[in-house]
Amino acid sequence: MALGHIGGNAARDALREYVMAHRGDNPHPAWRKEGHRGDAARFNSLSPVNPRTYQAATRSLGYLRDVKSIPMLAEIIVQNSDPETANLFLAEAAAEALGRMESALADKGLIQAFANLGAYPRYTRWYGDHDALMSCHASPLHYFITQALDTRQCADAMSIVPHLIRSVPIDPDRALFLGNDDCETLVGRVIRRNGAEMNVVETCLAILGDPQASPNEVIADAISTIHRCWAGEPTPENRAAQILSLVCRDVEYEPRIREAFLRYREKKNNIPRLFDTGIPVVDALPIKNWVCFYLARTLGNLTQSQSADALLATLREEPTEAATGRPDPLGVGVMFLHNGLTPCWRAAVAWALGRIGDRRAVAVLLEIVADLDNATDTRYAAVEALGKIGDPTSVDAIRSLAQDYPEVSTRRALLRVLYEFGEAKQ
Repeated sequence: MALGHIGGNAARDALREYVMAHRGDNPHPAWRKEGHRGDAARFNSLSPVNPRTYQAATRSLGYLRDVKSIPMLAEIIVQNSDPETANLFLAEAAAEALGRMESALADKGLIQAFANLGAYPRYTRWYGDHDALMSCHASPLHYFITQALDTRQCADAMSIVPHLIRSVPIDPDRALFLGNDDCETLVGRVIRRNGAEMNVVETCLAILGDPQASPNEVIADAISTIHRCWAGEPTPENRAAQILSLVCRDVEYEPRIREAFLRYREKKNNIPRLFDTGIPVVDALPIKNWVCFYLARTLGNLTQSQSADALLATLREEPTEAATGRPDPLGVGVMFLHNGLTPCWRAAVAWALGRIGDRRAVAVLLEIVADLDNATDTRYAAVEALGKIGDPTSVDAIRSLAQDYPEVSTRRALLRVLYEFGEAKQ
């Protein structure tokens, strides 16, 4: 690390030679054979199975922008692309180092390395992710290579756009963030920089039933690649709506996305919640909830005023999450507060209205916060939206709600919004 700060050709040469000599020193395969997988794949930073010095030396080559090391760094990623034999920590460090190089050769190495990677759940399991959740989380190696391409502002990665799409995690447990998470944001930015926004958006809209759409077969195949885990198996429609939310930033698509949102809003969920089988289960994932969640997010990302009427009508007309009842608090369904299927897609609608900033939404949002038959997610999102809109006429109503609000997280959000109003006045 010190050599990486000091710099100079002597440091570059010494670090390059050190990494070259030790890049094959990999304690992981033997360690794995001892049964260290899944929940048992845990160790701290001082463990011999986590050789930090090799990683630090590799990153230092990036800090020093040692162009001579680019072929070696690219080869390190290739040699560590199979989780059964890999040292993924070293591959991560090599990707970070390549992202700091001032050479198009780094882009070539990163693109080739990414194309050689397998399905992302194989990598999350290497890090100790539980088998029930391994498709929920981003693969660090996929993420670091994408980040390096983004840092390099690479515009020559069109060939790996399908691979980038496949690398984005999806699972019922992930449909909880109202906005795009860091992984989604990063992948979307790289896809747009490489000129693929139109092809991806058109393909997503085609999967969602848009008769005007012109799909791309290769991209459609990537979108339809689904990794199942314990919580369920998303459909290509769910996946298309998610990918649309992270790629589409062209406001010209707003009318067609709004039309898709309204189409899916009309769908019915005929999926019973089963609370008498131990852990509550859902027979199938609710396509309406998923697609409307992600399409509302997309409309919020586009922030176009013409979206507001459809979103407002949705909040006024769609039932609350508890409209179909609540589980017996003495039964195994106690972990659920309402019978509405997740994700709470109306929460994304409220979030989108906040992003758009239409003050006509204030009255509806206040009603949602006041009605505890709305899920916590939805009420909290409504408060966040009120803060984004910033209508001073809502302050008294927000203060009244906050005084004795019975649920802690939403009450704190109300108090924060009041504080922000006070900051603005000062």
